[in-house]
Amino acid sequence: MTVKLHKIFAVLTILFAAAVMPVFAQTERQFSSAEPRPEAANRRTALICLEQGKDAKALGHWVDVYEKSSLGVAYDAHIPDLWLLRAESAAELNRPKVEIISYVEQALSNRGWIQNGIDAARLLYADLLSDTCEWKKSLAVLDSEPKLMSNDADFVRAKDYYRSGNLAPARTIVRNAKTLYPDDGRFQLLFLQRERNNTGSREVAAYAASLLKTHTLWSGEYPEILVQGAHYSSSDEERIRLLKAYAAQGLSDELHTVLSLRYDIISENTAFEYMVGFAEKGLMYDHLREFVSLLKTPEVKTKVKEWLGAFAGVLIFDTNHDGIADLSAEYKRGRASFIRYDANQDGLSSWQAFCDFGVPFSLTLPEKEITLDYGIYPSLSTLTDSKHGIVYELTADSAMWTPLNIVLAPFENLGIKFFIPSPKGNISLPKENVILAFASSMKRATSERTNGTVRFSLLDGVPQTAVYYQDDVPYAYGFFENGRLQFRSVDIDDDGFYELTEVYDFSVSKVNRFMSAAGQQKLCEDLFGSKDVLAGTYCTQMIHDSNKDGRPDSFIEFLGNGERIVSWDIDPEPDGLWDIRSIIKGDSQIDQFIHPVTKEEITIMNKNGRPVSIVSPLGMQPIIQDEFFANLYWIEQPQKYEISQQVMNYFNLSPSQGVSILDIIDGKRLLVVHIGDYYFGEIFDGGKVVTETE
Repeated sequence: MTVKLHKIFAVLTILFAAAVMPVFAQTERQFSSAEPRPEAANRRTALICLEQGKDAKALGHWVDVYEKSSLGVAYDAHIPDLWLLRAESAAELNRPKVEIISYVEQALSNRGWIQNGIDAARLLYADLLSDTCEWKKSLAVLDSEPKLMSNDADFVRAKDYYRSGNLAPARTIVRNAKTLYPDDGRFQLLFLQRERNNTGSREVAAYAASLLKTHTLWSGEYPEILVQGAHYSSSDEERIRLLKAYAAQGLSDELHTVLSLRYDIISENTAFEYMVGFAEKGLMYDHLREFVSLLKTPEVKTKVKEWLGAFAGVLIFDTNHDGIADLSAEYKRGRASFIRYDANQDGLSSWQAFCDFGVPFSLTLPEKEITLDYGIYPSLSTLTDSKHGIVYELTADSAMWTPLNIVLAPFENLGIKFFIPSPKGNISLPKENVILAFASSMKRATSERTNGTVRFSLLDGVPQTAVYYQDDVPYAYGFFENGRLQFRSVDIDDDGFYELTEVYDFSVSKVNRFMSAAGQQKLCEDLFGSKDVLAGTYCTQMIHDSNKDGRPDSFIEFLGNGERIVSWDIDPEPDGLWDIRSIIKGDSQIDQFIHPVTKEEITIMNKNGRPVSIVSPLGMQPIIQDEFFANLYWIEQPQKYEISQQVMNYFNLSPSQGVSILDIIDGKRLLVVHIGDYYFGEIFDGGKVVTETE
């Protein structure tokens, strides 16, 4: 390599180093800094979802928009743009309004818009509130500062005023819209829809007449104006022209059919055929009623009567007359089989009724998660509260409640009895104390056992007895006095024998001596299915019949403040008196037994949880731990391995608590006692050989 080439190479090397060093320095700084926090990574992912969702929105791919926005809020729930995008897509996909409202509220509760979309969120929110009967709240959203001013905002305002019955401001907005938004036909269509019953008003008639003169400005985009306008025209010729213009576009609906029949454009028979077709997807009851009222031909009346007598379809009702359907009824054989009512039109049913030939036999309140079953309607037989896991069985013909009436439709001209549902207004479910007063029993879930339930028998709302079930198999019975649990009989091992008796007391002032707050809640959940029911209940005694001979042989008495006495009556013929007992106070324990021969009371003294001596009328005697078996102790003198082994073998065969005298090797007798986890032995030379065990 020449000198010149060496110089060139050297210069290039320096230049390369100069160019690369900043890059390496930057890389070094990046790697030396702390790793990015998960929140930052999640936000970046959420922003990517936002961009992808916006791209899908531009293409009208609303399913993709919903999926991307849902994924985005899962990564970062604090980006309002994502919540708005999710709400918009949910609206396009006709998801329940209650769901969409929750998304918009999330958008409005967060700050930090990526793009200034808060006005769009407010507008969508106001529109949803208007559709769900929150008209005043909707207006407040629109009119709060900064006040929303646009054709869309004014259209929602007009709907709010019309739906709330405030006609003057609604009419003002519609009139002004003709000048402010001359190309927006929604206002004119809204006027025609909402003022149909006010044609006697001069103001309404005058504006409708001027509107019909210029309807072509909007009827191309909103052909419904043609049908609605026909009702306002004072000229039969104009009415016919409007209705035919609508039909010429290949359009037909129930209102057009009814008006075409009214003005003799179509025959009754043709109108009937149309109505039958509409009923397959759902027929507005108001239009059906108007259609029936127009019938005059006996032949067609007979057809309609037969059709309604066997009607199989869906009737749709707008019970609050706000322009949105809120009740639907499915019919079979001319009677309602299923009725659904959504009072605030948010997509979540207020109630649903299942009917047998038009008569409700079961009714659900989805929002409250309550099911009502009827005996002879409207007499309730059961009320099921799924949210709280409670079933009330009600005394026959005592509780009468229904949120609807079944009334006759005004089809007298057909000579038919056709029934329709009519929801009652402002009716609420009876309160729990009222339900209890009518209940003969109450069943609810408990936490004591897996799949556990308890069924209380009630008198005037007060529990009398209780049966406890696991998988619908009874395992315990409870008995009450003055509404308070006195005792329970419990089958511990599910063999059908109720060997355990639990005795209870009730005192709000004393219960804290017996149980912690958490323990009280757990006991009430186990016994009564709720921590708030009969709080103050505590157990004072447990009585156990371990050998299931019908005679109790072990007892636990709870004295409060952590003190309890555990005792055993091990006589072959139990006399109700203790033979062995343990007195437990916190961490200390005193064990006692009755000597089987001398009948003297013997006390075993413990220290740090382990036995150290015994006390008898003879005084204190030391005890010594066996060399071979850790839980075996000898009074004064330990024994050799063979004797220890024989003692342990005996208790392995008969592990119950007890006092026994054994014949053992070398002609010796041995007094042995089993208390808790410990065994005590002493060589014994006198008295008759006896064996007593639990």
